[in-house]
Amino acid sequence: MNLKNKNQKYLRATSVRVNDSGNDPTITAVYCPPRYKVDDKKFTEFFRALGSRFIAGGDYNDKHTFWGSRLITTKGRDLFKYTNKLEAQFISTRKPTYWPTNPSKLSNIIDFDVMNGIPSDYIEVEGLIVLMSDHISVLLSLSSNVIVKQKKISITNKKTNWELF
Repeated sequence: MNLKNKNQKYLRATSVRVNDSGNDPTITAVYCPPRYKVDDKKFTEFFRALGSRFIAGGDYNDKHTFWGSRLITTKGRDLFKYTNKLEAQFISTRKPTYWPTNPSKLSNIIDFDVMNGIPSDYIEVEGLIVLMSDHISVLLSLSSNVIVKQKKISITNKKTNWELF
């Protein structure tokens, strides 16, 4: 394994390269402090350093409706813009991961994974409730075999007319 650290104010990450018979994906834990601006150029520099196969997950503090947030921020727009060029995938629980203590703020999805060069059939993601944090931990499982996912069956959806029901 090859361990490398990126310690910048605007984006903090620790990466591990996994020896996988020549494919060697990079697994990275990411933290983007909310007070710093991370633009398209900084995201480009960061993701290029990870190589062609990677999973970079953590607290991006970025919001975009594409990965399930309620709104789009400038930082979220820049991250989405770069990863679209890269043709990377976003993996999220599609449920809020941040529960602010300030009652005037609303919950949102700011913890997720960006993945490139790894088929999503080998990935499973779930939220883990930890009572000591205002964030829900996101657990991503990477398998060497295809993960068979159960489709959730529901008798209602967002278009259900509850008055008629």
